[in-house]
Amino acid sequence: MDLNNNNNNKDHIKNENNIKIIVECDSSLPEKAPGCIFGYTCKQIKWTNVIFLIWLHVTAIYAYVHGLFNPVRFFTAIFVSLLSIFSGLGMSVGGHRLWAHKSFKARLPLRILLLILQTTTLNGSALSYARDHRTHHKWTDREQDPKNPSRGLFYSHYGWWLLRKAQLVKDWGSKLSFEDLYADPLLVYQHHYYIPLALIFGFIVPTLIPWYLWSENPLTAFLLCGVLRTCVILNHLFTVNSLAHYVGYRPYDRYILPTENRLVIYLSLGEGNHNYHHTFPWDYSSSERTFWEFYNPSTLFIKFMALIGMAYDLKKPSKELVHQVVDRKGIPEYFVPMEGKGVFRRLVTGCVDWVCGVVVSLWPVFTIILFKAITGQDLIVIHHSFEPYVNWLSHLWFADNTIDAVTDEHLTIGALKRLSLSIAAALINRGVTKTDRLVYSGQNSIQHVVLRFAAISLGLPICPLSDTFEAYEVEQEITSISATVVVTTAKNLSKFKRVLQSDNNNIKLVVIFNATRDTHVTEKHVTYEQLVDEGRDQTLKAIPHFPVDPNVDPYLLIHTSGSTDPGYLGDGQVVSMPYPMGHISGSSILPLQLCLGVKLVIYSEFTEDLLFRSIEKYRVTYLCTFSTFGVKLVEGYGMTEYMIITRGNPFDEPYIPDSLGPVSPGTELKVVDLNTGATLGPNTDGEICIRGNKMFAGYLNNEKAYREAVDGEGWYRTGDIGHYDERENIFITDRLKEVIRIAVGNQYINISPVEIEHYLLTHPSIAECAVVGVNNRARAHWPRAYVVLKPEAPVATGAEIEKFVSSKYI
Repeated sequence: MDLNNNNNNKDHIKNENNIKIIVECDSSLPEKAPGCIFGYTCKQIKWTNVIFLIWLHVTAIYAYVHGLFNPVRFFTAIFVSLLSIFSGLGMSVGGHRLWAHKSFKARLPLRILLLILQTTTLNGSALSYARDHRTHHKWTDREQDPKNPSRGLFYSHYGWWLLRKAQLVKDWGSKLSFEDLYADPLLVYQHHYYIPLALIFGFIVPTLIPWYLWSENPLTAFLLCGVLRTCVILNHLFTVNSLAHYVGYRPYDRYILPTENRLVIYLSLGEGNHNYHHTFPWDYSSSERTFWEFYNPSTLFIKFMALIGMAYDLKKPSKELVHQVVDRKGIPEYFVPMEGKGVFRRLVTGCVDWVCGVVVSLWPVFTIILFKAITGQDLIVIHHSFEPYVNWLSHLWFADNTIDAVTDEHLTIGALKRLSLSIAAALINRGVTKTDRLVYSGQNSIQHVVLRFAAISLGLPICPLSDTFEAYEVEQEITSISATVVVTTAKNLSKFKRVLQSDNNNIKLVVIFNATRDTHVTEKHVTYEQLVDEGRDQTLKAIPHFPVDPNVDPYLLIHTSGSTDPGYLGDGQVVSMPYPMGHISGSSILPLQLCLGVKLVIYSEFTEDLLFRSIEKYRVTYLCTFSTFGVKLVEGYGMTEYMIITRGNPFDEPYIPDSLGPVSPGTELKVVDLNTGATLGPNTDGEICIRGNKMFAGYLNNEKAYREAVDGEGWYRTGDIGHYDERENIFITDRLKEVIRIAVGNQYINISPVEIEHYLLTHPSIAECAVVGVNNRARAHWPRAYVVLKPEAPVATGAEIEKFVSSKYI
């Protein structure tokens, strides 16, 4: 069908049903002058719109390619999808159905909301749109029509927007009444300040929200949420002016050009029932069908607003009137009433239509996600930030996520975010910088969990110390990592006394948990509660706050003793973790379980009775424990230097005694001869060496030790003796570097004999010493020291040496 304009006063156009449609033309319109741009003079063209349109489309193409090949955060994809839908609703519900046709009435809050959303589309002010649209309906498809489709498809889609309005259109438009529009102060205000408001709500705000709330790259936020969204929404909405007058069928009125077009329905959020709309322009739903029978978000939005009292006086023609009009002017064979199809069929058809509509209307987001899935890119960007460890969308904001079994204190995801960000903001206010390092000493606690995520939010490393460490060990640890911020409990504060009194310490802040009135404090001290109050309602502009290089900057500083202790994991959603957080096992499980969205039960004190009571009370289904527990378990292998070496024996395969399972993904393992270093085959014991993507970054301030442990090809010598079988299952049979496993209360800790020997050598009477472990009880030893005294030094008795060690070290 050719609807190009000519110089005749009337065009006689036949549609596909051979029904003659008369389109009145007016020769008073400026004729296309030869030699001008597309037949139009320079004065007729709105050059600002032309330049903006070219910039918008070129930049939108770049934005789309940028989204395909660059990281995009998950929340950004959600945000741009919702903003696209609601921007379109601002035009279809606000500009079109409310202000242009007055098909319903809206209360002030809804009018303000719709006006803001309509501004984000950059489709002109609501007042000018409603004014032109009423003119369009009065003289549809005639030369008085501002968007006259008889002048060509491009003109009805974009041409009218790029040209100055013809005098004929202005003259005929002035014959209509727009007093209600100019009497609305909201419309007048938006019309007067439209350009700055459009820039603010169309580009600036959509860019700032992703950047500020979830640290999206500002360029990505601007391109996707600002440029690409605007370009797509404009083209989708303009199909109502163009495609809906060219392609489709006319069941309600065969004498007019507007059609029913399914694609336009999807693109314009329910505005593609154009033949019906031009027949019954006062219908608030712009369709005969209900919103659950086909894709019509605009009608659904109005119905919801009416339900909560924000919209009222919804206008709609009766079914009898619709049938009468169809019989008189429509094409009955195209008109199929939905009532005769049955509720179930209509509901199923509606569900399918809604799925199709969502996919088509949000095609840029879906195609970007599909492309990333096909090419193996991450759909949710993983950075060194809060987001990898707490996926806020994966579980309920108010669901319990961490429980202290001793105090019965509960921590929700919402509280974790609020408290950790408050602590992080307060630490920044107190002068914490990128170069600072945090050290924590204390039992497992809710505060410890909060502190971990505060450190992650800042991008600072944290060194958790075992609660069993005494003053000497604490001093050694702080000195070795050059810690500047100490976080400890009031109970453990005395362990830091000698460090704080030393002239050589770099500590500038001490944070105390569970402080009482009797707790001795100085100007360096601050309580946990004080930090929460100081940082209340504050947030971070970026997470992590300090720039982080994930390939270099450490997340955890863990001291290793070289111990071997296989871990065992079960299956479930409520996790009991008796491991101390100062150990690599506790440090790795803490963020892992929070990331998975399960409840984590921790123990500030541990007894067997408390464990069993907590299992019953909190319905624990996933227990991290030791080897002699006797239920269906998965046995794994890991260490401080390489957290997860094997993935354990799968439940769906036969159990292999003493096997730790095959190596985990991303890990390489070999067994070498202890004497020659040659690589050994299956079932031959040797030293196990590993390398892969979970390797530690190095020993802090000890490059020599790192080079001794890791060879030039990146293989780490574990010190474990073992082998693998023909199916590449790993077995540990012995240990090169002997450690002593001792019982401290109800806990077991591993101590290297070398550490005790180094401390013994600080005694003024000891010249040489050797420490070994002797059997004490099952799974534990007593350390025994053999010493050689200095001849010239005072004689030290065994009791004196034992007191020297126990008072300072064990």
